[in-house]
Amino acid sequence: MILQERSEQLYIKLSRELKRFSPGKRFHTIRHIERKFGVSYRVADVTLDRLEKEGLLERRDRSGLYVRSTAPCRSVAFFYVDWPEGHQRYIAEQFGRALLALGHYDFSALPYNYQSDLIPQLEACPADLLVVSWPARPLSSQELVWLGQFSRPLVLCDLNLRDISHHCFFVNSGYVCTLALTRFRNNGHRRIGILLAEPSFGGNWAILHDFLTFAPLYDCVPVLIECHPESGNYSPELAYLAMMKHLDRFGLNFTGLFVISGYAAQGVQRALNEHEISVPDDLSVIVFGNPEFTAYFTPPLTTIADDENAMAAQKADAVHRYLQNPASGPIIVESRAIVYEHQSVRNLHSTITTNPNSERNMA
Repeated sequence: MILQERSEQLYIKLSRELKRFSPGKRFHTIRHIERKFGVSYRVADVTLDRLEKEGLLERRDRSGLYVRSTAPCRSVAFFYVDWPEGHQRYIAEQFGRALLALGHYDFSALPYNYQSDLIPQLEACPADLLVVSWPARPLSSQELVWLGQFSRPLVLCDLNLRDISHHCFFVNSGYVCTLALTRFRNNGHRRIGILLAEPSFGGNWAILHDFLTFAPLYDCVPVLIECHPESGNYSPELAYLAMMKHLDRFGLNFTGLFVISGYAAQGVQRALNEHEISVPDDLSVIVFGNPEFTAYFTPPLTTIADDENAMAAQKADAVHRYLQNPASGPIIVESRAIVYEHQSVRNLHSTITTNPNSERNMA
């Protein structure tokens, strides 16, 4: 295991090092690699053998290793929306690291403004394959036609295009809802508020739709908190305003709350604090997405989200395999979220309470 980990680390470094050499030039010797990168002979030998098998290096008797003149270097570009919280950039960079661990790639993470015309930027990009975090709005019919006619493979993130066999990465929204509803129900919660403070599009819309559909199957009553976000809105502020309006008008008429997303949950927490509502004593909260934020709330919030390191590796592997064999079919990666457990869900079964916000008084 240690040998494999160190070889992977050296492979990434040597893949980048190869770019400094012209085709046909002699590459570093094993002893030079040992000294320069601080690795053992065994790690260097295993890594160089891998590069040779992948056709990036060729061994010449009594002469050493040379950079192959036909060494393949495929280019991949990841376009992401340059939102202030930086999460999209983080996802793009994780994907890039995972891809570079698999082979010799020229990878670029390219930010863009959500208000700009994206298609000309994609057409001008020379990369062999493009991964795109699409703006938070539906695809138009013209854009769908354009996608079908685009000459290079283009993978769309957070859009389920499996039915039309187009390259895509997307979240299993039904599984997300199952995880949330199971935890609420097992802890005695039946009236569950749901707040979507991100644009109602793609994975976010699918999760909202599935939650409202699945809740009755779990003997739960969903309470939709009205919020009408648009692309570019500041979701914590929208979540705060929506939560304040609901609490002022209806009071706390649910014992559990599911919030999309963790970034927006900052605004929810602010509204709860102003109404002196305590989590989890008065209200249990589960959040979808952004565990890097929700772990630092007071209290930390139970969060359903991707294992982003594992998903980056899975997506990179799908892209890598496709570029090796395009006839293998479209790149389709469906993520299955995991639960980051914290103490934000109260077990109503274990407590007899006269709290006016209890399930019994909301029936």
